[in-house]
Amino acid sequence: MDPFAPRQPTHEPMDFGAIMKLAQALLDEASEGPIAPETIDALAQSEGVDRAVAWAAAGSHPFIQLQRENEVAVAVCVGRCQLWGGGDLLEGALELREKRVGEGKSGFDVIPRNCLNRCHDAPMAFVVLPEGSAGFPRATTDDLTAMMAELDSLSD
Repeated sequence: MDPFAPRQPTHEPMDFGAIMKLAQALLDEASEGPIAPETIDALAQSEGVDRAVAWAAAGSHPFIQLQRENEVAVAVCVGRCQLWGGGDLLEGALELREKRVGEGKSGFDVIPRNCLNRCHDAPMAFVVLPEGSAGFPRATTDDLTAMMAELDSLSD
């Protein structure tokens, strides 16, 4: 049993080869500056892969910087956390962001990370606010939805 994640995996990891191929394409793009979310989505579509795979690729290399558009960000681990649903959590965060923007609510940036050093709490997410950050161990999309609703209530 793994001492850093002492429980059996519940999910299959994403295709590592696809992640590395997409990371190289994003790294080439990153030489021109931070990458816009639309660029990642377009790459996923052009390569015929799930959007979460392209976003995981964006978090796989330290020189790939994403364009920030909002004060609030959600960082999602898509390294080993994939084995406990990190990819699903990433996809859920992306869908939640789109839904909120479509409803005219405040958006947030999604920041994929290769590791958040909390394997025993996988999948792990951090919400980053101007005031600080809060961790969400064994996070779900419902947790992120509730957190955003709480932030909405504070800004009313």
